[in-house]
Amino acid sequence: MKPIRITPYCQGRIGACKLDRNLVENTVRSPEQIVPDTEDSKRTICQSRFLDVNGRPKLLRVVVEETGDEIIAVTAYPASD
Repeated sequence: MKPIRITPYCQGRIGACKLDRNLVENTVRSPEQIVPDTEDSKRTICQSRFLDVNGRPKLLRVVVEETGDEIIAVTAYPASD
């Protein structure tokens, strides 16, 4: 299993959006859906549903880039489900 590297930008987004790092890593490891990134062909978007701190359903999107050695989480953000 490849290690997941969280970029500094992604770490900032995790903090700003009040996301749990484990939720981000679990979404990368076991996404409900994977879609291509239409802006960058080297990247994919891992998506999973979760409940925010107020119990509202959200969709977590984690943009990743996979190399031979690791999975790089470029950014993460919640969206309405």
